[in-house]
Amino acid sequence: EHQPHPTTEAEIKALSEIRVSGTPDKVLKYMEKKNGDVKEMSNVLTKYLEPDALSVVNYEDLSKDNDKEMGRMFKFLGVPDLHVKTDLAKIHKDKKIHEYFVEKDQDDLKKALKDSEFAWILEDW
Repeated sequence: EHQPHPTTEAEIKALSEIRVSGTPDKVLKYMEKKNGDVKEMSNVLTKYLEPDALSVVNYEDLSKDNDKEMGRMFKFLGVPDLHVKTDLAKIHKDKKIHEYFVEKDQDDLKKALKDSEFAWILEDW
């Protein structure tokens, strides 16, 4: 059973050991669909909202520098900057991208990513 918000060491350990299994075609198709969904939503929002009414938050930016990104969001919302505290624990601290996949799929996936629009992912491989 998936526990999306772990708080105990046992939950963190169990979730950090999960690996995704899938052929490169399936993984890339999933990534392309999600990327398309994000672009479509962005196009819809920018079509109907004023430019200063929209602020995009990337998960990667939030993960890399949470305080900086939260500060940017607070400024956008026009509210005082504050430190956000959570009891939730980071599951994949310092994990490289390839570690999310079962070992037998890693080489094929790396080759497929190299020639795709997602080649930038290999920077953290």
